[in-house]
Amino acid sequence: MPEELQQPEEKAEQTPQDNQHPEPKKQEDIGLVELAKKREEEIEQKKKKFNKIMFAVKMVVLAIALLITAYIIYIKSIPTPPPPEFKVEDKPEVIPEPEPAKEWTQYKNEGLKIFVKYPPESEIYAYENPNNKIEIVYDSTAEDLSTVTEENLSQGYIFRITPLNIGIRTIDRITEIKRDSFKSKCPEAAIFSVISKTLVDEVDARTFDIKNCDSDYKVYYSPRFGIYYEIAQIYKGDFGVRQKYKSTTDEIFLSFKFFPEGEILPEEPFKTFISEQMKFLFIHPNLDDTCCDIQAPPAQGARKLVVLAKPDTYVDLNQMDGIGVYTYYLSTDFDKFISEQKQLLIEEFKVVKGFAPDAQDVPVKLGNIDAIMLKGYSWRGTDFVYAIMPNKIMIIFSIKSTNEEFEKTIIEETLATFETF
Repeated sequence: MPEELQQPEEKAEQTPQDNQHPEPKKQEDIGLVELAKKREEEIEQKKKKFNKIMFAVKMVVLAIALLITAYIIYIKSIPTPPPPEFKVEDKPEVIPEPEPAKEWTQYKNEGLKIFVKYPPESEIYAYENPNNKIEIVYDSTAEDLSTVTEENLSQGYIFRITPLNIGIRTIDRITEIKRDSFKSKCPEAAIFSVISKTLVDEVDARTFDIKNCDSDYKVYYSPRFGIYYEIAQIYKGDFGVRQKYKSTTDEIFLSFKFFPEGEILPEEPFKTFISEQMKFLFIHPNLDDTCCDIQAPPAQGARKLVVLAKPDTYVDLNQMDGIGVYTYYLSTDFDKFISEQKQLLIEEFKVVKGFAPDAQDVPVKLGNIDAIMLKGYSWRGTDFVYAIMPNKIMIIFSIKSTNEEFEKTIIEETLATFETF
């Protein structure tokens, strides 16, 4: 028994010893806890320090922003001082003299009994031949305005005044004939207006327009001093400037004035012959159509229309200054017909003179129609001009002259005015 009782005591004694073994582990745990707390305290201190620094930085930034804002407000609140006065010395102002305005020039023509004004860029030309006309000319592309014609006008205008001594005819018929004469030389695209009534310097007149006839035209016809006046506005150019040129010619037209009506009539050095049956006309140097006769062409069946001559030069068919106009229906080839005409004239020359003529064939123009002149073939000294018209109608001019001046006038000027209508 006692032994059994002793054993439990031993067990009791051993228990405290056994409890003494974990003591170091507990101490170690306590140290870790303390270390963790210490670390937390350090972290907390760093956070507080960081927060203090950030607060200080924010305060500094805020202070700077407030200072900048205050400075801007202060600058804007300060009134801007006025600029210093700029004192100009009292010196007399020098005003340049303006260039004198270029005025239009007034032109007076005693022969035609008219006044007209023309602009400074243009030139005015008076022609004695073939019909005593006046032209006011401007072309921006021309170096010499005296070379500008209706045919070569490029960028400009021509204002033309022409006296027409055409005998007793109504103004309506004259205007109709002249308008039809334009139709023969204008392209098919040309546009013709109707003939309308108007006034030229308070004088009764007729007018019509033509578009796309190479140039554009506005034409007037008015009776005054016993003759007719043809007034033509001709203008050409690109679309914008063409209207400007038209306006300029309109202003020239408005400046046109006749002399007061009186006993003295304008000179009439030229007349116009019109064949309404054959539909042609030409201007001649005021020749008489009643006094004289002339050598006819050797064409059998040639029909005489008119003989125009200077009465004071007429002696007979061999000595005179004049022209004859004939028509002939051509039933054969033109060249063959001309050869036959030459042969007939040569044979007649040989019979009268006893030798062959020293003759020549000279190309000439009948208006814009090609023609040929047989010169020197006639023993009387008469020259013959042949031109073929539509429908095989031949126009033949007989020309007889006592001097070279008359012959030159007829060939170079009268024939050049030939027009069909």
